[in-house]
Amino acid sequence: MKKYIPLIILLLLASPLYLIKLDSIPPGFYLDEASIGYNTYSILQTAKDEYGQTLPIAFRLFGSYSPPLFIYLLVPFIKLIGLTVFTIRLPSAIMAITTGLIVFLLAKKLKINPYLSAILFLISPWNIFFGRIGYEIYLGFFLFCLSSLLFYSSLKNQKLIIPAYLVLSLSAYSSHPQKILAPIFLFLFLVIFKKSLHRQHLTGLLLCVITQIPNLYLLGTPAFWVKTGLFSSSKTINSLIFDKLSQMSTYLSPRSLFFLPDPDPQRSIPELSVFYPWMVFPYITGLYLLWSKLKKPQTKYILILLFSSIIPASLANDPFSTQRNLQALLPLILIIGLGTQTLLKKLPHLTLLPILAFSLLTLWRSYFVLFPSERATFWNHGHRQLAQIIRQYPDTPIIIDNQKPSYITLAFFLQTPPSKFQKQNFIVSNYYHQTKFDQTRQIDNIEFRSIHWKTDIYKEQILIGSQLAISPDQATEHCLEPIFTIKNPQNKISFQGYKTNPTQKIAQKDKI
Repeated sequence: MKKYIPLIILLLLASPLYLIKLDSIPPGFYLDEASIGYNTYSILQTAKDEYGQTLPIAFRLFGSYSPPLFIYLLVPFIKLIGLTVFTIRLPSAIMAITTGLIVFLLAKKLKINPYLSAILFLISPWNIFFGRIGYEIYLGFFLFCLSSLLFYSSLKNQKLIIPAYLVLSLSAYSSHPQKILAPIFLFLFLVIFKKSLHRQHLTGLLLCVITQIPNLYLLGTPAFWVKTGLFSSSKTINSLIFDKLSQMSTYLSPRSLFFLPDPDPQRSIPELSVFYPWMVFPYITGLYLLWSKLKKPQTKYILILLFSSIIPASLANDPFSTQRNLQALLPLILIIGLGTQTLLKKLPHLTLLPILAFSLLTLWRSYFVLFPSERATFWNHGHRQLAQIIRQYPDTPIIIDNQKPSYITLAFFLQTPPSKFQKQNFIVSNYYHQTKFDQTRQIDNIEFRSIHWKTDIYKEQILIGSQLAISPDQATEHCLEPIFTIKNPQNKISFQGYKTNPTQKIAQKDKI
């Protein structure tokens, strides 16, 4: 163990990047996080999800379905720690730190400086961003990294073949990209390393078939294919092929990886791309080294990881999605590690220290300072504060405008008993076939629906919504009394609450 003490120290030093202010950064609480958190709470309490389905093999979240593994993984965390934002994000943070160990071991086997690779991985903005988010995407990446290590190790250690297949198969229950990535990776691995295969691979393939029985059952339902709309296109075959090849090049482009953020502001850090700009030099160097050593097994394996990662993301219609392409972080960091290792042979090793220090300062400014203030709007800000206010009105009817499905976030923060939530709301029949989503809900005295201006203003109740839902002119016209305003860090209104005044409104109407 003594030789691994520096690695243990490295992981401990990196831990604050993943754990500090985990309950408040990212700012707010994203809908996917809230939905997964509350459904996990519901499973823990009742063995059913919010729709009353017992132990689903795919969870119905809004108008889509989510693989189940992350939700079931969360159950012991909520049992031990409680239903909090920190609890929901903690498993991803732990996996993000632990994956640093996996990168270390894989880099060592691939004859790339393991400490350097682990350091570059642990401080990369891409890993830190998704390692602090409480939904399933990081679990898929973690299992991909672990299976990658096991498969490469199995070339010399046959005992690891079965665990490698098991982890890869389970990854198909972790996130949607893994359903496509896993078979592509396995096919490429078996073809490229066919001379090194053993009989145990047949057992591994059989194990995959057995463990995929639940997914095979879902094949005939929308629950399995609900994300296929992301891949639809009206283009001709030739133009479609050209388009997908172009997208693959985008996912390898230095411009996308080192200089531009994700086009979705909810998935980007202000003034930072997924890697630091200086990493472009070792990246290009690493690609050149791979090209010059194509016949080496290490090179072949890195290329298998790279292409099996970017193909699923390239099939979708998004120009560049850091979430869908997260699996590419593993081969890309290995390429950058290889290039950095080579460049350092011609430079003093201490040259890297000020570069790493500057990278951390840049990260701190962009993620821990700018990100909370500039991205709060995109992270569902204000629901925690709204829940605290709502608790002050337990007997007053409340209507919350449902432009967004905020019911699940408030159910989370109010810790609404799942059995009560299931009784107050509808139970879905043909669970795995329902893609139509109706976000009208009720929690005790709270209704989540559109405001009916012709009738709601004549009842004593509280109306809550954004400025788009309740404008100042509407508030004046309908004699609404302002009772609270919740603003985000940019001083923009997240929620505003008004108390109706039926008596004054009726008197106003009579005068007219």
